[in-house]
Amino acid sequence: MPRLGIWPPPPSFFTRYNQNDMDSGNSCTHYNALLSRLSTGDSMGRQVAHTAAVRCFFYGVSLAAVSAGLCSPAFAQCAPDPTRPNDTTVCSGVDADGIVVTTPTSIVRVDAGATVQGASLAAITVNVLPGSNTSRRTSRISVNGIINGGARTGIEAFSGSLPPGGRFDGSNLDLFVNVAAGATVTGTSGIIVSASSNNPVGLLSASIDNAGRITGTGGIALRSTSPTLSGFPSIINRSTGFIGAISAPVGSLDNAGIID
Repeated sequence: MPRLGIWPPPPSFFTRYNQNDMDSGNSCTHYNALLSRLSTGDSMGRQVAHTAAVRCFFYGVSLAAVSAGLCSPAFAQCAPDPTRPNDTTVCSGVDADGIVVTTPTSIVRVDAGATVQGASLAAITVNVLPGSNTSRRTSRISVNGIINGGARTGIEAFSGSLPPGGRFDGSNLDLFVNVAAGATVTGTSGIIVSASSNNPVGLLSASIDNAGRITGTGGIALRSTSPTLSGFPSIINRSTGFIGAISAPVGSLDNAGIID
């Protein structure tokens, strides 16, 4: 059974704080030297350069990139990475080392057929830094493919670490996660929400709209490690949705699928 509390906590909880007291794939080599011989009369050079260019093309880059000496891995990664404010990072193919979201109002979209994997961190880590002029920070993750943290979490979100020498501005982080039918979020836990260690006031609220699968190999799909500061104000689990166990404060739960 889900272990649920009430989220968010009442405003009176925060009155005791003073705001002023408060952040592999196949890589090609550069073929410039060889390609420069295409314009010469060296027939052997033309043959070797052509073979090199074709090989690089079939390893996942265009001939235009080859001619510029810019060869890419065979798999497509998430781009742009790092994320940018008010922009969408699109993940297609396989991204083997995950992505970290540090900018406000950023969107991460994992396309159908794409896989984002965890490495040293979760497959997707959200840690949007507090800013001096923001009352709230937002981040959105749209999953149409697979997020697999492996030995890490699928999605791990933090309330926002205070930058060195900075001052916490009292803003909260709102995370919205949409998991489409047929899509998957998994890892040791599917989604974890946590308060950053040096952010004792800012709230992290993660709203979930799930039509796919959110699971955790450790048994917990949705977890809060700091229930007084992080939780799930809204969980919608649609008829095709499956969510494993929940160990977190929850505001509202609308379940037409399976939660187990």
